[in-house]
Amino acid sequence: MSWCVQGVDLVEQEDRKTCSLPHGHVFCCAAIFAGLLVGAFSWIYSATTVNGVHLDAAARVGVLALAITVAATTACPEFHVLAWWDRSMPGELLTRLLGSGGSSLLFGFGYGLAPGFLAALFGGRLLAERPVANGLVAACVVFLLATPVIYLQSAPFTSGVIASWAAGTAAGTLCGVFGALRVRQRVAATPSIA
Repeated sequence: MSWCVQGVDLVEQEDRKTCSLPHGHVFCCAAIFAGLLVGAFSWIYSATTVNGVHLDAAARVGVLALAITVAATTACPEFHVLAWWDRSMPGELLTRLLGSGGSSLLFGFGYGLAPGFLAALFGGRLLAERPVANGLVAACVVFLLATPVIYLQSAPFTSGVIASWAAGTAAGTLCGVFGALRVRQRVAATPSIA
């Protein structure tokens, strides 16, 4: 028998192949995650704007999207959300039709789309003088903050499935953030009834 890290708790395992992550990976991931959060909060509290790109708004959107992602992941009935997806009815159907890589790509798209959209819709003033640059920076921050969450759940999967999940998440965050920007533009252009 060997010991491995399952989330944060030590769990005894019969087979090392079923282990989540080696001991050092969790601590390394926590250090990277802490650094990303410190950077995001420093942007938020310093109200940083560079050449019309509101880094504070992008960081606010990223932290909000992270909160939505963590809340949804916590509400998931299993520790590994992709494993839960694979056993769900839509996940099984998409795995049969597209393979595990295609299914994880579409899962990643939704995994990035919903938090990116909701956070950008309610998270800040991304409609400033440079909406495309602001949207790209916000989508990058959302993706960067989601990456450690993906990594912590990635151990039981192959690198191809993980890459598909990450690529889908990147595309989903872009579409979510820019979709929210479009909704905000349309709402701002609508004349108010007063």
